Amino acid sequence: MSKDTTVYPNEEALELKGDSVSEIIWNDNSGTFRDLRDGKNYSVVQIGDQVWMAQNLAYRPNRGKFWIYNNDLNYLSQFGFLYNWETAKSVCPTGWHLPDKEEFELLLKYLSANGHDPHSEIIVTGKSGFSAIFGGLYLGNTFTPLDGGTAFWASTEKDSRNAYGLSIGSDIKSVNLQNSISKRSGLPVRCVKNH
Repeated sequence: MSKDTTVYPNEEALELKGDSVSEIIWNDNSGTFRDLRDGKNYSVVQIGDQVWMAQNLAYRPNRGKFWIYNNDLNYLSQFGFLYNWETAKSVCPTGWHLPDKEEFELLLKYLSANGHDPHSEIIVTGKSGFSAIFGGLYLGNTFTPLDGGTAFWASTEKDSRNAYGLSIGSDIKSVNLQNSISKRSGLPVRCVKNH
């Protein structure tokens, strides 16, 4: 990888579609999905009426901007790629999509039901199975610390420079929708299944 951490210099994201749709193999409310584009398997979980990937996407697109944490391939299997917003909108496999702001709001509402703390429910030790991990972000020429929290892209745009994302703090143990994440930043992606 190049020193500036850009895998591909072309900022235009190609609309990528899988060759075919793989079925989820279920075991109660969790299961496994195979991305037929590259053969990678992902854990998935049903939370309320939504089906989420329970791992960060690690699909390498043909075009767009994306990074591996600290430019170290050893981090790829655990943390997936960090995509800019334009690329993130096109990397989910057929039958899945990048969640919008409302889908994240629905997830948080479901996890908050019955007095549950969404932060403790959404992180890797939580009972929901979403299994968010603190894996760092790419913020314009620098990577944030691995244990500093994480955020996931939403497809909802705020303006020409910023988009929404689900932010999960590690120190203050917060989880909320942010509306001012620079579209140039590199964030992980969690895909949600189409209805």
